Amino acid sequence: MVATDILGQAEHGPTSPGALISTSKELAESLEDEISRRLKSLSTADVAEASWRDNGSIILVDSLEEAVTEADKLTYEHVEVITDDPDSFLKKSIKLRRSVFRTRNKRSIRR
Repeated sequence: MVATDILGQAEHGPTSPGALISTSKELAESLEDEISRRLKSLSTADVAEASWRDNGSIILVDSLEEAVTEADKLTYEHVEVITDDPDSFLKKSIKLRRSVFRTRNKRSIRR
């Protein structure tokens, strides 16, 4: 799901940023391979691949507080937060409070 969302943003243009900020080493380590796998079947792969290569990042953090700090530094238009405690994340973040879209298993926060 994370790779799909990042590539969905990346295919908007070659300068579109995308990032994963995670406390999960397993997720962080698996993302590059998953993005490469998904790019093989993406009709906009040329744009998305350039965007990810030039503007993508994976940031491994130790805590929710550090994740909030890193997310606030990025100031991206689209930030997806996948956490067991999204309300706590939103209370800690100053910049990520514009609008929240709830789904069953996550909240997608858009500025």
